[in-house]
Amino acid sequence: MIRCWGGNVYESERFFDLCDEKALKQVVGRIGPEWVFHLAAHGAYSWQLDLRQMVQTNIVGTMNLVTACLESGCEALVNTGSSSEYGLKDHSPSETE
Repeated sequence: MIRCWGGNVYESERFFDLCDEKALKQVVGRIGPEWVFHLAAHGAYSWQLDLRQMVQTNIVGTMNLVTACLESGCEALVNTGSSSEYGLKDHSPSETE
């Protein structure tokens, strides 16, 4: 999901599905953000086991967001990660791991 708020664009936050390419392009095009911070992910929690949903959100959704940002003239898209990228550990990863 994409959450849009602030910048006097919306009085309250609204959510949009990253996998809905048409709606995503419309909202990003309408807002015209300079920067987008992409924090959406699926599969980071032990109960999120649906591989299709992981691919849809993490790959297809990200691709849709990148395309929407490019088409809208967005200056930067910051894609974040999570500790799940380090795999299962018995301790919190340090900055050097």
